[in-house]
Amino acid sequence: MKNISVKEFLSNVLPTHVENSFYCLGKMELGSSKMEEEYLHTIDELVDKASSYSEQDLNVYFSVGRLSKDKRKQDNCTAVRCLFMDIDVGKKNTTISYESSADARQSISDFLSEFESDKLKNPIWVSSGNGYHLYWPLKEEVDTKEWDELATDFKEFVEASELKVDSGSMTNSVAYLRMPDTKNLKANKKARVISEQLPTPAPFKYYRKIIPTKKEPTKKEVEEDDEFENILSNSKFSFQQIIDRSLDGNGCNQILELYNNQKEQTEPAWRAALSIIKFCEDKDAWMHKLSENYDGYNKLETEKKLGKTLKPYLCKTMASHCGREDLCKSCTNKGVVNSPISLGKLHPLKQLAVEQVRESFTEHVSQTLSSTELHVEEQPELPDSPYFSAYYIEDNIIWRKGTGGNADTPISEDPLWISRRLVDRKEGHMVEIKYTLPHEGTKSFLMPVWKMSSPVELQKVLGFEVGFANHQMKEVMIFLQKYMGHLKRILPAEETYPNFGWTEEIYSEKPLKFVLGERLITATDVLETPKSPITIINKDRFTQMGKLEDWTYAINKLYQPEGEELRRFVLALGLASPLVAFSNIEGALINLRSDSSGYNKTSTLIAINSIYGHPARLMMKGKDTINSMWQRRAEYNSVPLTIDEFTDVEPAEASRIAYGMSEGEAPNRLAGSENRERDNYIRWKGMTIAASNTDFTQLIKTHSKNSAPELARLLQFDLENFPTTLDDGQTQDLVNILFRNNGLACVPFIQHVMTNKSSTQNDLNALTREVREEGNLNKQGRYWASICAMGFLGIRYANKLKLWDFDYDKTYQRVMDILAGAKAETIPLNENDTQILGEYLISRGPNTITINSKIDKRVENTFNDDDKREAVGEPDMIPKSSIIYVRQEPDTRFIFINRRDFVEFLKGRVSANAMVARLKEMGYVIADKVSKRLGKGYISTTPVSSIQLNMDKVLGKDAPK
Repeated sequence: MKNISVKEFLSNVLPTHVENSFYCLGKMELGSSKMEEEYLHTIDELVDKASSYSEQDLNVYFSVGRLSKDKRKQDNCTAVRCLFMDIDVGKKNTTISYESSADARQSISDFLSEFESDKLKNPIWVSSGNGYHLYWPLKEEVDTKEWDELATDFKEFVEASELKVDSGSMTNSVAYLRMPDTKNLKANKKARVISEQLPTPAPFKYYRKIIPTKKEPTKKEVEEDDEFENILSNSKFSFQQIIDRSLDGNGCNQILELYNNQKEQTEPAWRAALSIIKFCEDKDAWMHKLSENYDGYNKLETEKKLGKTLKPYLCKTMASHCGREDLCKSCTNKGVVNSPISLGKLHPLKQLAVEQVRESFTEHVSQTLSSTELHVEEQPELPDSPYFSAYYIEDNIIWRKGTGGNADTPISEDPLWISRRLVDRKEGHMVEIKYTLPHEGTKSFLMPVWKMSSPVELQKVLGFEVGFANHQMKEVMIFLQKYMGHLKRILPAEETYPNFGWTEEIYSEKPLKFVLGERLITATDVLETPKSPITIINKDRFTQMGKLEDWTYAINKLYQPEGEELRRFVLALGLASPLVAFSNIEGALINLRSDSSGYNKTSTLIAINSIYGHPARLMMKGKDTINSMWQRRAEYNSVPLTIDEFTDVEPAEASRIAYGMSEGEAPNRLAGSENRERDNYIRWKGMTIAASNTDFTQLIKTHSKNSAPELARLLQFDLENFPTTLDDGQTQDLVNILFRNNGLACVPFIQHVMTNKSSTQNDLNALTREVREEGNLNKQGRYWASICAMGFLGIRYANKLKLWDFDYDKTYQRVMDILAGAKAETIPLNENDTQILGEYLISRGPNTITINSKIDKRVENTFNDDDKREAVGEPDMIPKSSIIYVRQEPDTRFIFINRRDFVEFLKGRVSANAMVARLKEMGYVIADKVSKRLGKGYISTTPVSSIQLNMDKVLGKDAPK
C-alpha cells in the first residue's frame, strides 16, 4: 500500500491558496515554549520548510486555517477545510489524556463506531508521537463563520461522549497541529499519517446535516422550561439550606443519600447533585464539598461538569439518575415541589442580603456576618441603670414590665445584647450585637447605628440574623437604643481597622501590628482581629490552612530550578510587599508579560496569594472595573494586589494605572450623581503585580511623549525568553498543593520584620543604594532601586527563615540585567531607529560579507560544469575579520545580521525587541529570529539566530546587485 505523502495530506485538509493569503508554519526548540512562526504561500513551501526544520531538530506545526494577514489570529482567518480533534496519550491529567496508545485507539474506535455515516467513521488518522490527530476533510473550503457553527456543534457532540479529547482546540480556526513526517522531540518519535488511504471529502452540507445541532424544543421541553422559569425567576437559592432541611427530615432524601454516602455514588447521581448546586449562591464551595470524597474526584473536571449543566433536575429526573426511586416515597415535600432546588429558596430578606453583598456593607443586610465557631456566652445581666428599669430577664427571655395594669411583654425570646460600639471610617458609627440560640450558640454581627432608628431596617437585619418576624420590632428597637445609650456613657467607641497590613503603629515606636483578615499578627502572637466590615467581607479571601512545610515543598519545586530567576524574584516581591512601608515609595506596578500562555504567569500570581491566604480568591481579573481595582488595592494596603489577564488596556489607562498604583492613593472621582468628590481617605503602601500579554511599556510610550516618569514606576518582566522548566502537569500538581496549604508563610516573615524593625530598615537602605549604584540609576530610578531591593531582601529573609531555598546571587544578576533593559526602554520613541541601524551596519563593516546566495566556494571541485557556473564565484566583499556578523545577498536583496550581536550593540540605548518591532512595521525587517549560516558559500559557520532585513529599504534600490 502506498504511503500518503505530507503534500497529499495537506492538500486534503488545507484551503487552497488565493492571492495575498498565507499559510502559517510554527517551529519550536525542545524545552522551549516560544513558538516561532513563518508565513508561506504554497503547500510546497510548507512541506519543504517543515522537512528542513525537522532535520534541524525543531518541533514543527501547521495552522489549519488560511490567513489574510501574516499574523496567526482567528480574526485573520478567512477559510477552513476540515474538522479535527486532538487526542493526548501519557499526560498526567488523566481526565483529558489516555494512559496508553492502545487505550486511546480503542476509545476512538468505540466513538467512531457509534456513527451511522461512513464519512464520520473514517477520518484521516495521524500519529502525533504522543497521541492522535483526527481530520475530517471537507469537499469545499468554508468561511470561518459557517465553520465555527459546525465545529462548535461537533465539539458539543464530542464532549457529550466518553471520549477524552482536548476539545478547546476543536473550534479554533487557527489551531496548531503537529506536521506529519516531522519529529516529536519530546516523545522521540516521528509524527506520521497512519491511514492507509485518504477518504473522499464530503460536502459541508453533508456534515451540517448529520452533526447534531440545537433543535427546536418539544412542547414538553417548553413546559419544563416554563416550570424552571417559574422556580428560578427572581429567586436566590442556598444549597446549605437544602442540606440543613434534609438533615432535619424536611428536605430531599436523594440529596441526603448523596451527602451521607459520597464514595458509593454513581457518576449520574453525582451529576444530578451538581445540577442543583449550580443554581445556588454557595455553589463555589458546595460543588467541591459534595464531590471531594467521590472516587476519581478532580477539581477541574468538577467545574467542567458544573458548567455543562443547563438547568436543575426535576424530582423525577433526580430519582432516575440516583437510582433510588424508593427514597421519594417518604418525601415530606412530595407534591409540594417539583425540584429539590425549590427547597433552597432563600427568604426575601436573605435574598436582599445576597443581591446587595457586592455594593457596600451598609447596603447589604448581611453576608454571613456571624462568627463561625460554635460557642455560648453567658448573657450579661441588664446594667444597673435607669435605662433598663422597665426591663428584666427571665428564662433567657427579655421582658418589658407592663404599666397601668397591663401584662408584661416579651421583647425577645432569644438573649440579645450590644457588646461594643465601633466607628468605621466608611460606615460611620456601628454596634456589635450578640445573640444566643439554643442549637447554634452565641453569634455576633455588626450593624450601622442608623438602622436602629427604623423598625423596617432593623427587621431586615434581625430577620436574617436572628429570625425575628414579629410585631414587637418597635419594642426591640427601643430596647437596643437604650442599650447603646448606656454604653455611650461608660465606654468609648472603638475605631475599626480601615484596611489590611500594617496598622498606624508602623509610624511610631509602639509595638507593631499587622492585620491579615481575621488574624492580628504581633511580634510574638497571632490574635483575633476585632470584627469590622472589611474583615467580614474579605473573610473568605484571607484563609489559613494546611502545613507550612508542604507549602515550602511546592514553592521550592516550582521556583528553585535554574531558569526560574524572574518568576522567583516576583514571588519574593509579593512576600516583601509589607516592606514598602520601610521604603521611600508608596507602591509600584509589576507586569509579568508574554505573548502566549505557558510561562506560568498565573501560577506565579497564585503562589504570591498563597503567602497571605486563598490562592484564587485574593486575585482580581483584568475584566474587573478599574474602580473596583482601586478599591481592592486600598483595602489590601500592605498585602500585594494581583491582577490576572490584564489585557485590552488603552494607552491612557495604562499610564494612569502605572502612575496611580505607585501613588498609594486612588484617583479622585465624583460621588455618584452628587456634585462632590468621593471620600478618598484610605491610602496604601504595597505592590501591585499583574500578568498579561499587554506590553505596558509600549502603551505608555505611545500615550505620552514624555513617558519616563510613568515608566520609572513600572517594572515589566518579558517572559518570552524565559520559558518555565516544568510541564503543565507538574505545575498543576504543585499548584494544587498551594490550594491546600496557604496563608501561612506571611506570619514568620512579618514577625521577623517586627522583631528586627531597625535592622530591616538598615538592610533595605543598604540594598537600595547598592542597586542604584550598580544599575547606574539616576534620581528618577528610585522606584526601580527600591523595588529590586525589596525583592532581593525578600529572598534573603525567606532563605534565612527556611520558607524557601533560592539562589540569591543568580537571581540578583538576572534581575539587574533586566533592569538595564528597562532603563533603555525609557528612551522616547522619537529616536531614529533607522539611524541606529545604519550605525550598527557601519560599525560592523570589518565583519560583513557580501555574496550571492548561490555561491559556494567549498564545493568547487564537486559540481558538474553546468552547476559550477552559478556556484563558483567570488564574494563581492570579503570580511576583514574571521567573525561574520552581517551577510548581504545582492541577488536575493536580503541582509542578515547576527541577532545576539545586534542586541549587545543596543544595550543601554534602546530595547531590541521594541526597535525590531518598529522596523518591521516600517518594512525594514522581514523576519526576526531566522536561523541562518552567515558564512554560507565562503567559510563553514554554524546557523545563528538572525534578523532578516530588506536590502532595498536599508541601502536603497541602487545598492549593487
